Amino acid sequence: MKSNFNILTKLFLSLLVVGFLGCTEPQNDVTEQTTSTAVESESTAESADIAPVDDMDGLKPQSRLSAKRDGLASRMEDGGQEAESHTDDQNLDAVRQDMASIAASAQGFYIKPKQLGGGGQDYSTMTFSSLIFPVDMVTPDGLRAYNSNGTYVIYGRSSSAFILEGYPSGLSGYAPGKGSGSKKFTATVTRDNLTWINNTPAD
Repeated sequence: MKSNFNILTKLFLSLLVVGFLGCTEPQNDVTEQTTSTAVESESTAESADIAPVDDMDGLKPQSRLSAKRDGLASRMEDGGQEAESHTDDQNLDAVRQDMASIAASAQGFYIKPKQLGGGGQDYSTMTFSSLIFPVDMVTPDGLRAYNSNGTYVIYGRSSSAFILEGYPSGLSGYAPGKGSGSKKFTATVTRDNLTWINNTPAD
């Protein structure tokens, strides 16, 4: 009877040991998983230090800022050139319009009788002083005038026609009242027509 009791006691203790070992193994797994996660976190942090998120596209923040400044400066320069070109075009259009107005006034002078202050079918005596045209200055001989748009010149007058030149103020080398060399509009004015000889002055 005592022998059977000892056997049962040993069996019971064996079961307790097996049960204890079975409970401790999952804790070891949790510990290993925690350690592995910590190692992975440290590895990720080290990778972030080596290649920070701010270092996108292979450029450091300072390099990207410099590139943005350069791009902005380039766009501003292009914009300035476009604005300058637009201003030049407006000046050329204004001179064309002035020359058309001068021609229309001259044709009115041509058909007006001399008794009324006109040319009586003759351009040979016409000057800018004979015309209705907004100018800032007219030379003493009356054959040259200028305003903010440019300088205008009458020459080659005859009984039936004259030549009109226009020098845009926006072209390089321009001087008020003197023009800008060969950079000019040229047209022939007759009784009924304005015919362009040069309608595209080059700068």
